[in-house]
Amino acid sequence: MARTGALAVVVGVLTLGVSMAATAGQQTGLRIIKRPDHSVDLAAQWTDYVLTHTPGSSDAAIPALARWSSDEVRNLLVELASIRLILKDPDTRFFPLPVDFEGKNGPQEIGYTRGEHATLVATVDHIKRQRLSDIEFIARAIVLHSDVAILGNGTGNMLRTSDGSRMEVDFRQADHWSMTRRLAQLLDRKAGRDADLAFWYQATITWMASVEIWNTAHVEAAVVRFDEDAALQSLAGCLHEKLAAPATQAAIASSRLPPGVTLRVDSPANELKEAAARLRRSLALDSRQADARIHYGRVLTLIGRGTAAVEELRAAATLANEPEQRYYAQIFLGAAFESVNNLEAARTAYRTAATLFPEAQVPRLALSQLSAASGDRAGSVSALGTLLSATDSESQPDPWWSYYPSCGRHAPELLDQARQRLTTSRAP
Repeated sequence: MARTGALAVVVGVLTLGVSMAATAGQQTGLRIIKRPDHSVDLAAQWTDYVLTHTPGSSDAAIPALARWSSDEVRNLLVELASIRLILKDPDTRFFPLPVDFEGKNGPQEIGYTRGEHATLVATVDHIKRQRLSDIEFIARAIVLHSDVAILGNGTGNMLRTSDGSRMEVDFRQADHWSMTRRLAQLLDRKAGRDADLAFWYQATITWMASVEIWNTAHVEAAVVRFDEDAALQSLAGCLHEKLAAPATQAAIASSRLPPGVTLRVDSPANELKEAAARLRRSLALDSRQADARIHYGRVLTLIGRGTAAVEELRAAATLANEPEQRYYAQIFLGAAFESVNNLEAARTAYRTAATLFPEAQVPRLALSQLSAASGDRAGSVSALGTLLSATDSESQPDPWWSYYPSCGRHAPELLDQARQRLTTSRAP
């Protein structure tokens, strides 16, 4: 979700004040600003959380940081820049304001008080005692804020369902996913952590899919940075496929958004076009992905390319090694055959799906509709089988109902691996 206007504005990031005296090391000609009250103390507390947090656990750091405001979380990036400067040069007294915080005032210099500077030096000593470089510290900070988002509901301003169909904006929380991405930007290619970051993006987007949080900003940041990562391209395709779904489009259409707030969600046709492009790119990078081929085949059917969809889904059926994958391949293959008017082949595919999950509704309903369309009323009723006698309280398991979140079924193990990779030191 893109946030413009009210959602994009961060208020009160800095309290400005002109220092009456420049200290040694400060560049002349720059406006000197003071930091907001307690910002350095918060950075010291945050550093302690980063260094003591147990990855994947709901320890004290999680609820504590989840209560911090958006400004408090974002302002950590200013003190982090100063901490990195002291790590590189303990004698430095020049602390430029990070470019992202300059605004219309242009380059500025931070004028820390003696007490604030002493706190920053002590914070740096704390990091040094753990024998961590600034790169390793940032990697651990990414893990911490990921855990706040996952375990502490620190997902930021989001659209939330208000009455079962309409969505409204919830402004209550800091966006820790945004914080993780800002931290990840600090780890450029020279940092040597690209492989770990790509894996982290895969794990976190997979988790989002598992709980049906569709964070377009997170996905776009991932594929922009790691364009040749097949897994990320596949997950991006799944995101756009979901955004094209009728239920998603209907919920967005009825959403109540504040003035100036927009959503980065396109029309169903354009979302499906983007999904097809991402999934095609993913398969070009790694043709052995069963999930990507299943999703690509379904999307091709939805955009009217049934013949190509049949080819993709036949290939997917041979790659699938999980029962749910085989089921998806067959029900979508049936739909693809229907779209090109090969009804007998469609029946075969739906029957195969029904043997995989005998109580699933989708293949039985599809077979019933095919019989009804051909005038076979008895066959239409027979195809429904036990569905007609099932009561509301009886469960009729059908993998179709978990099709979209199935993109995230491996989230727990991927998250564990991502946390381990980012908290493991790498040789420079």
